Amino acid sequence: MNFRTSPLPGAGMTLFLLCVVSGMGKLVHNDYTFFPELAALAYGVFMRPAGPWATAPLMVVATPTVTALWGFTVASHLPYGIPAACLCIAGSILVVRTMKSAVFPAVPAGFLPLVFNVTSAHYVAFIAFDTALLGLLSIAYRRWWQSGTAAPGIASRRGPAPAHASSKTVRWGVFSIVLALAYLLADLTGVRLILFPPLIVIAYETLVRIETCPWSHRCTWLPLICMVTATLGWCGVDLFGTGPLSVLFALAASILLIHVTDTFMLPALAISVIPQIMHHTDWKYPLAIGAGTSVVVAARSMLDTHASLQSRSVSNRTAE
Repeated sequence: MNFRTSPLPGAGMTLFLLCVVSGMGKLVHNDYTFFPELAALAYGVFMRPAGPWATAPLMVVATPTVTALWGFTVASHLPYGIPAACLCIAGSILVVRTMKSAVFPAVPAGFLPLVFNVTSAHYVAFIAFDTALLGLLSIAYRRWWQSGTAAPGIASRRGPAPAHASSKTVRWGVFSIVLALAYLLADLTGVRLILFPPLIVIAYETLVRIETCPWSHRCTWLPLICMVTATLGWCGVDLFGTGPLSVLFALAASILLIHVTDTFMLPALAISVIPQIMHHTDWKYPLAIGAGTSVVVAARSMLDTHASLQSRSVSNRTAE
């Protein structure tokens, strides 16, 4: 087996980066050094050295930094609620689309300040630093990878899903409804993390980018896998406290899980390290993750049913 095309170097680089960032946070006694979505970004960059993120390191730095600045600004002026949530999420999506960036995981960086009451500019500065470090490492890693192989980037073994009959307008509508329902559930139960930041990426990939969604073939597994990685994150912090050791435990186990189950589910990696920035983590965290992701899966089932009915209707008209 060619070492450069195996998953080990990419996984190793991801663990190294996240442990370094976590260790730095402990060293300077600042929780804002740790950006959970960095786990998803790093794994995506290192596992796909020829992918859209690895080949655009400036966007990997710029997009999360701009969305983080937007989210920090909103959270500093508005309390948690519907207006602030809509501004953070819609504004961050608009930033990504305006910049024509492929880095959609930057959107959670714009929502995280509101969810966790982050009103320090250190948050934006450290996201810029973390992603800049990732960008530099990705350039070096990509050169090393290219020096020994001419093969394409490591990717899922499965090809793209068949074309889906639902229109883009319908998909974006369902995406918006899902986030609204997750917010409503969070408000009714008092568990804010039912609408957790990576859920935006999960909903986007599952409901909007259906043809390229990396876990389309395992969609029903989504709540279970995300709940397991959430549990790993909770257990890691409970056993070792916040810091590099619990990051290594939770993230390594989560990487192994998505590899074994053949689900390139990057948001699940971010879910595994969110407890690093939570003031208190308990059994409610995995349940909140399960509730949010279940709403997404239910919406995807409805979209698939709608698309199937549309296809049958077209087929019947053609037959007539």
